[in-house]
Amino acid sequence: MRKQQSIVSWMLGCYVLIQLIAYILSVFIGISGKNYIINYASIVFNFLMGLLLFIFLKKNDSLIVLIALVFTLVADTGLIILEDVETISVFFFIFVQLCYAIRIRQFSLKLPLKFDIIVRFGLVIMFEVIALVVLKENFNGLVLVALLYFVNFVINLFFTLMNIKQTILFALGLLLFILCDISLGLRMLGDFIDVSNNSFIQAITTAPIDLVWMFYFPSQVLIVLSMKYNRMVNE
Repeated sequence: MRKQQSIVSWMLGCYVLIQLIAYILSVFIGISGKNYIINYASIVFNFLMGLLLFIFLKKNDSLIVLIALVFTLVADTGLIILEDVETISVFFFIFVQLCYAIRIRQFSLKLPLKFDIIVRFGLVIMFEVIALVVLKENFNGLVLVALLYFVNFVINLFFTLMNIKQTILFALGLLLFILCDISLGLRMLGDFIDVSNNSFIQAITTAPIDLVWMFYFPSQVLIVLSMKYNRMVNE
């Protein structure tokens, strides 16, 4: 057992170091338009590390996160490598949040399953209707799936923060993840409404550092690390 723990700790140390180097190269230095290669390689590496952790840990919680990492890899393949598949990619991110919702069912503080489903369904319907009224003809399939994804994400983040003592790395990972999505959402907002007079959104979209990947890189690393360093599972 000690030998296995030592191997896992060594793997995670190398994993964090490699991801840190990739993070600095992609976000703060940049390599002549090749950042997307580093970014995608990082996502693949997250999945591979998640797979190794599942093999070593053999826990149901690790399997849930691993499945989420599979959906993350598929979604990011669409967003980073392919073209014109944004709606399908965000649709796969919905399954990522579904996996995390299942993981949250293991936490101490959670809604009863029936009320959990009702709350999620009700909030999704409410925000979809609001978006339809506000955006009118600009309301499309991407907005539909993005709201379905984001509402469930916010609920997942709320209950994860409520249980932060059990899984602090997962909570921090989701927090950075949602900051990434907010940055991306503000960047894309100009496609739906006029934001030319909003200095805050202009500052986000013209920032010298890619805020999306500045948050996304560490968010995924923390989620992977939470497969091992999860107080609830360890106990």
